[in-house]
Amino acid sequence: MSNLKVGTIGAKITVDCSIDITVATVRKIIYKKPDGTSGEWTAAEESSTSISYTTDSADDLDQAGTWYFESYVEKAGFTGYGTRTSSTIDPHIKT
Repeated sequence: MSNLKVGTIGAKITVDCSIDITVATVRKIIYKKPDGTSGEWTAAEESSTSISYTTDSADDLDQAGTWYFESYVEKAGFTGYGTRTSSTIDPHIKT
Protein backbone atom coordinates (compact mmCIF):
# COMPACT_ATOMS: atom_id res chain seq x y z
CA MET A 1 0.00 0.00 0.00
CA SER A 2 2.04 2.88 -1.23
CA ASN A 3 1.28 6.15 -2.95
CA LEU A 4 -2.35 6.19 -1.85
CA LYS A 5 -4.11 9.54 -1.97
CA VAL A 6 -7.09 10.92 -0.09
CA GLY A 7 -10.31 9.92 -1.83
CA THR A 8 -8.84 7.10 -3.93
CA ILE A 9 -11.45 4.66 -5.21
CA GLY A 10 -10.23 1.20 -6.17
CA ALA A 11 -7.26 1.05 -3.77
CA LYS A 12 -6.71 -2.48 -2.44
CA ILE A 13 -5.77 -2.64 1.23
CA THR A 14 -4.37 -6.06 2.19
CA VAL A 15 -3.59 -7.21 5.72
CA ASP A 16 -1.94 -10.44 6.89
CA CYS A 17 -3.88 -12.54 9.40
CA SER A 18 -0.99 -14.74 10.60
CA ILE A 19 -3.28 -17.82 10.54
CA ASP A 20 -5.16 -19.89 7.98
CA ILE A 21 -8.46 -18.10 7.39
CA THR A 22 -9.93 -20.23 4.59
CA VAL A 23 -12.87 -21.32 6.78
CA ALA A 24 -13.34 -17.98 8.55
CA THR A 25 -16.95 -16.83 8.86
CA VAL A 26 -16.07 -13.19 9.63
CA ARG A 27 -13.30 -11.20 7.95
CA LYS A 28 -12.80 -7.50 8.73
CA ILE A 29 -10.14 -4.85 8.42
CA ILE A 30 -10.17 -2.53 11.41
CA TYR A 31 -8.75 0.92 10.66
CA LYS A 32 -7.63 3.88 12.71
CA LYS A 33 -7.52 7.27 10.98
CA PRO A 34 -4.94 10.01 11.62
CA ASP A 35 -7.43 11.89 13.84
CA GLY A 36 -7.83 8.82 16.07
CA THR A 37 -11.29 7.74 14.94
CA SER A 38 -11.68 4.12 13.96
CA GLY A 39 -14.00 1.86 12.02
CA GLU A 40 -14.10 -1.35 10.05
CA TRP A 41 -14.61 -2.68 6.55
CA THR A 42 -15.91 -6.12 5.62
CA ALA A 43 -12.98 -7.84 3.93
CA ALA A 44 -12.54 -10.58 1.36
CA GLU A 45 -10.15 -13.51 1.49
CA GLU A 46 -7.02 -12.48 -0.43
CA SER A 47 -5.06 -15.66 0.26
CA SER A 48 -5.21 -18.44 2.83
CA THR A 49 -3.60 -16.08 5.37
CA SER A 50 -4.57 -12.56 4.27
CA ILE A 51 -7.66 -10.43 3.71
CA SER A 52 -8.29 -7.35 1.62
CA TYR A 53 -10.69 -4.48 1.10
CA THR A 54 -10.95 -2.38 -2.05
CA THR A 55 -12.08 1.19 -1.47
CA ASP A 56 -15.37 1.89 -3.22
CA SER A 57 -16.08 5.42 -2.04
CA ALA A 58 -14.06 8.64 -1.86
CA ASP A 59 -15.05 8.71 1.83
CA ASP A 60 -13.15 5.46 2.59
CA LEU A 61 -9.77 7.24 2.70
CA ASP A 62 -10.90 10.69 3.78
CA GLN A 63 -7.89 11.98 5.74
CA ALA A 64 -4.24 12.58 4.95
CA GLY A 65 -1.71 11.12 7.36
CA THR A 66 -0.81 7.77 8.89
CA TRP A 67 -3.57 5.14 8.90
CA TYR A 68 -3.35 1.86 10.83
CA PHE A 69 -4.95 -1.35 9.57
CA GLU A 70 -5.46 -4.60 11.50
CA SER A 71 -7.08 -7.87 10.50
CA TYR A 72 -9.93 -9.42 12.49
CA VAL A 73 -11.29 -12.90 11.83
CA GLU A 74 -13.68 -15.36 13.39
CA LYS A 75 -13.63 -19.09 12.71
CA ALA A 76 -14.29 -22.26 14.67
CA GLY A 77 -11.90 -22.25 17.62
CA PHE A 78 -10.53 -18.74 16.99
CA THR A 79 -11.76 -15.19 17.28
CA GLY A 80 -9.18 -12.42 17.19
CA TYR A 81 -6.86 -9.98 15.57
CA GLY A 82 -3.91 -10.51 13.26
CA THR A 83 -1.09 -8.37 12.00
CA ARG A 84 -1.23 -4.58 12.20
CA THR A 85 0.22 -2.44 9.44
CA SER A 86 0.25 1.23 8.58
CA SER A 87 0.24 3.38 5.48
CA THR A 88 0.59 7.07 4.81
CA ILE A 89 -2.30 8.52 2.84
CA ASP A 90 -1.10 11.56 0.94
CA PRO A 91 -3.08 14.77 0.37
CA HIS A 92 -3.78 16.10 -3.11
CA ILE A 93 -1.80 18.98 -4.55
CA LYS A 94 -4.17 21.91 -4.42
CA THR A 95 -4.54 23.97 -7.61
